[in-house]
Amino acid sequence: MKIPTIVLADIWQASRARLTSVLLGAAFAIAGCDHPPHISADLQRPERKSAEVKPGDIDYPLENARATHAVQFTAIVPPTLSLRFWYGYHASLDQEDTESGNTACQRQTEDEIPTPVYVDLPLQLVQTGDTYRGTLVVDRFAPGSCHWTFSGISVLSDEPRSHGTQLAAVYADDADTAPDYHLDEWCIRAPEFDPQRPEICLSLNALQRLGIGISPDFIKTVALTERDDGRAAHVTPNTRTITVEFHDLDALLPSPGVSK
Repeated sequence: MKIPTIVLADIWQASRARLTSVLLGAAFAIAGCDHPPHISADLQRPERKSAEVKPGDIDYPLENARATHAVQFTAIVPPTLSLRFWYGYHASLDQEDTESGNTACQRQTEDEIPTPVYVDLPLQLVQTGDTYRGTLVVDRFAPGSCHWTFSGISVLSDEPRSHGTQLAAVYADDADTAPDYHLDEWCIRAPEFDPQRPEICLSLNALQRLGIGISPDFIKTVALTERDDGRAAHVTPNTRTITVEFHDLDALLPSPGVSK
């Protein structure tokens, strides 16, 4: 199999809850064997007012000369899946600033709602077989007046298209956690939820709760630790590695779990 070419692409929206964070942008793709190996930079999204800032914008954050928190990210992806990965940062504002709209750290969106500015970045990975590895810097940007903070890591399917799934995030409850995470994500086509973006990638337990018909006999073959639907990886100061293993249910199930 020819190794896909890695190309820079497009981006990410700020972090949200795991099951409801399924409406995000994009960045970086791993193409499967059934399709031309490519990463599309064009998401064909309609033009709209956004709080995203780009290099050269007055609100774009400055690089942190004292950055120290690097996280190694690994994705194990079967060749039948085509995925995009990205990570981001956002301005942290207090409630008064958010409601007033009088700060340079937020923008009026299409709904005319003041929204904290954010930055989206492609997660650049190097491929070895079905394994993709890369490094991101959690404190890449200096806090500055906007109090820039890490938002998280997300993924979406490129073909067939999907909404985004959050893989890592910073939570308010900064509890002690292990430095290493291993997540399992299961992908399946479920066009009854959204015909335009039929692919869904979540934990196996979450897919079951959505009512997607996955055979109980198949579920029994999956280790309990691989079905877990806990929150996305909890990024804290001691987080060092995040590994995500993806599974293609359409390729694994004896027959489709849902209608195509």
